[in-house]
This record gives sequence, structure tokens and C-alpha cells, in this order.
Amino acid sequence: MPILIYIRAWKLSTTSIIQSHVFFQGVVEGPQGKRLQLRIPDSTWRQEMIYQKDHILKRYNDLCLSLGMNRMWLPVECHIVAF
Repeated sequence: MPILIYIRAWKLSTTSIIQSHVFFQGVVEGPQGKRLQLRIPDSTWRQEMIYQKDHILKRYNDLCLSLGMNRMWLPVECHIVAF
């Protein structure tokens, strides 16, 4: 798996403010395929990111593709956990 591209795409797809509240945990295998996993301890931020998760996933995947990642490695869902 292209781990360095995953990390770089996360850093490019988010601002420093988001990065200080949302912790990238990587791309993991889920029941439906690969998923972008984010840890968000603060409930207010978590709720907002739940509303935005489709947009986050699209932006993230677009950046992964622009960095040369093969489509087979792209996450198909965004999973948000509290801790």
C-alpha cells in the first residue's frame, strides 16, 4: 500500500486548523473496502466532519490520484471515530 501518498494527500487536503483537531489514522480495510479513518476527540468537530465526510473523501481521493496513486488503493468511505 502506498502509505506515503496517503499521508501526503491528508496533509495537502486539510488546513493546519483541521489537522490540529482531526487526527489521520490512515487507510484501513473495512467491510466495504478501504476506508479513510479519522479520529476526532471533540464532539463539535466530530459532528461537523460527519456532515463533511463525503466532501473530505472526494478531496482526499482527488489528491491521491494527482500524486500518482492507482485507483485500486483509494478509500471508498470515510470512517470517523471518537478516540
